[in-house]
Amino acid sequence: MNKPVCLTTSEVNKEIGLALTSKFIIDTLKVEPVHYTSTSYLWGDTDEIRVKLAKYLIDAVGKKRA
Repeated sequence: MNKPVCLTTSEVNKEIGLALTSKFIIDTLKVEPVHYTSTSYLWGDTDEIRVKLAKYLIDAVGKKRA
């Protein structure tokens, strides 16, 4: 049986081209890691992160700052 591809947060950042923290991905984008330890997170789908990041950025356009 093939294991699913899992990417570290650094690998996700490299593919997306931006530096995102694991906390931002989990808390703001609401994407859960497929596996995590006390020191690292593994992500299964970079496309899910990209789509949720795009939605987050689009929704942020035009919002007034407090």
